[in-house]
This record gives sequence, C-alpha cells and structure tokens, in this order.
Amino acid sequence: MSYDKSIEHLYGLQKHGIKLGLANISTVAELLGQPQRAFQSVHVAGTNGKGSTSAMIAAILGAEGFKTGLFTSPHLVRFTERIRVDGVEISEAEVVSLTQEIREALSEHQQMRITFFEFVTAMAFLYFKRQGVRWVVFETGMGGRYDATNIITPQLTVITSISEDHKEFLGNSIAEIAGEKAGIIKPAVEVITACRDEVALGVITAAATSNRSTLDVYGRDFNVSAVRVGVDGTTLDYHGHGAYRGVEIPLVGAHQAENAACAIRAWEVLSRKGHLGGDEGTLRRALKGVAWPGRCEMTSFDGVPVLLDGAHNPDAMHHLAATLRDVFLN
Repeated sequence: MSYDKSIEHLYGLQKHGIKLGLANISTVAELLGQPQRAFQSVHVAGTNGKGSTSAMIAAILGAEGFKTGLFTSPHLVRFTERIRVDGVEISEAEVVSLTQEIREALSEHQQMRITFFEFVTAMAFLYFKRQGVRWVVFETGMGGRYDATNIITPQLTVITSISEDHKEFLGNSIAEIAGEKAGIIKPAVEVITACRDEVALGVITAAATSNRSTLDVYGRDFNVSAVRVGVDGTTLDYHGHGAYRGVEIPLVGAHQAENAACAIRAWEVLSRKGHLGGDEGTLRRALKGVAWPGRCEMTSFDGVPVLLDGAHNPDAMHHLAATLRDVFLN
C-alpha cells in the first residue's frame, strides 16, 4: 500500500463521522497489546490554547533529556504533523506500515465502525511505543470524556481555557462543555487549569474534588505579570512555586503568556514529583525554542507581510484581535 492509498483509507473513515465514546478505541488498544501503557503522559484538553500548551510542555520534556512524543490535531498542511517524536514528524513509510498493521488487527471486527480520529489515535499509541518514548503529550481531539485519547492514565492533566465550541457534540452550555473537558480528570492525578469562567471552573473543581485530585488554578495558584507582546514573540514574568522573570517565548500574544504559564506550572509540578530535574535554565531554553506554526505566525508573500492564525471560534477571535492591537497599534 502506498502513502497516498493509506491517507485515502484514513480519510475514508470520515464517512463514519464523529462518534464520541471509548468502546472502539478500547477494543483497538486491546488488539494492539495496550501500547498506551508503555510511556508516561500529560493529557491536555480545553477549547483554545491546548495545542500551544501541548507544544510547550513537549518542548520542556524534550529539553529535560527525555525522548518525547506529541500528538495533536488537526494538522495544518501534512497529516504527519499530528504525530511527532522529539519534534520530528512520523514518516510516510511508518504511516503506511501502521495503517496496514491496524487494518489487519481489525480484520475480524468488520462490524466496528472505527472513526478517523480513533484510528489515528491508535496509530499514535503504537508508534510512540515502537519509538521507545519516555513521555507523550496528548492533546484531545474534541471534548475529553469520550475523546479517543482518554484511555490513557496520565501523570498530569491540563485544561486550558473553556468557551463555547462544538456545541452540537459537547452541549449547549458552558457547564455542559466544561463537564466534557473535565472528563479527562483521573483519580489522584493533579490538574492544572487556565479556565477563568466561574461556571466552568466550578465544574472542573467539582470533578477534581470527586477524583481527589489536586487542582492548580491560573490566577489563584500561579500567574503571569509584565507581559510584553511584540512581533517576534512574548515576554512574561511567572509567579508560582517559584518566580521567573523575563521568560521568553517565540509565540505572539498575551494569551500565549497564559498558555506558557500552564506549561511552566506543569514543569513545576512534574519537577516537584521527581519526574524532572527542575533546572530553570533548561526551562527557559525549552520555551525560547518552541515552534508552533499557524498561531499568530508572521510571514510574507511576495514581500507583503502576512499573519497566519487558526482562530475559529469567538474566544479565539477575541484573542487574535487583542494581539493585533498589541502588536500593530500600540
């Protein structure tokens, strides 16, 4: 099977639509030998900012010397962007091989209507196991409770900002949407959140309490100040377990300072638990070198400056408008 044929097969699974639930992915994982149990992980959900936050956490884990996987969606240009190890995308040859292997594993389960995202999540699980990664950062596809990534048991859970999006699947109210996102919270696994909405935060707090999970809240337990936004990136002062001034990230926007705060808090929590070394210099180098295209990304075409951004809901558009004002009008 060629790469093009493999991709054609994967996209063909979209005919099954979006089907939230864990039955399919649990069955596939069992058929593949439970590959998601072969590594430690961080699970990231939220309406906006989860991709950027995931990329920063993965950069930190990699800078700490760990072979690190990153699973995100959707992709911007290439399918292979979704699955990376130490910043390197999965090869087309690996996509072909894993597609064939998973299809063969499912050959006796023709009644299963596996979706595109479920298949790709299974591919990521198997690839990361085969690559021998130590850590993986998983970004949920949509929601959380019934997202295919939610069969992992992470060492840390992160929930970024929450606002209205995908209401036809997640619910018509902020409380319902927050409940789906909070569905990734596992018993006794610490939770970091940047959620500011009072109703949504109440839902997350209740979920953390019922799971006996420590909850770290942006604005209460950790924060940023002195945020400076420029065309080349953002600088911030972080306040949490420690205080770190002049932290630089090449991502543009005050909202990226909030995402960076979640990533730094993740570093603090994992360091406190003995998973990471806790070296400030390593943290700073990791954040300064992070790359995440399509988020207030400045480029040019034929000499004309162009800003690329994937904002696709009201809250994201609000952040984009604020960034444009900060960068170009101030």
